[in-house]
Amino acid sequence: MNRLIFRVSISVLFIILLAGGWLYYFIAQHMDDPANLTTSNQESVIWTIAKGSNLSHVNRQLFSEGIIGNARIMSAYATFLGQTEIQAGDYWITGDDTARSLLLKFNLGKVVRRTITFPEGWPFKKWMSHLSSVEQFENTASDDFLGRLRDPAFDDLDCWCSAGV
Repeated sequence: MNRLIFRVSISVLFIILLAGGWLYYFIAQHMDDPANLTTSNQESVIWTIAKGSNLSHVNRQLFSEGIIGNARIMSAYATFLGQTEIQAGDYWITGDDTARSLLLKFNLGKVVRRTITFPEGWPFKKWMSHLSSVEQFENTASDDFLGRLRDPAFDDLDCWCSAGV
């Protein structure tokens, strides 16, 4: 009887280890698959995560666009690791990215960095014109701060902006 219990216990343990190994391989396979950008015919895309979005919603969007293979596995993996917090912003997704690397980017907030160059000698009004031509600043007229700076009382800002230089 003891021998039977021992054999059954060893068999159950072996089955559990085998199932655990298969599950690990299955999850790792999905998390390490490269991002699929063939549907967009581009080498990289900019993916926007809106403020207030959660990881499950973003994963479903990535899955519906065909970029990742399984949204539920990515969400379960993130939940297991405690990495469900994501940062809003624009992210580069390349063909070298995997679900694992995307999760890391979204957690750390590794957003696209943009630069704006203001050539030396430009007057303030030219700066404002240049800012309004940049996509991220299209609505500068509605922005309260920039709207106040456009006030005629600030016409002499050219001197004010370069005073500390």
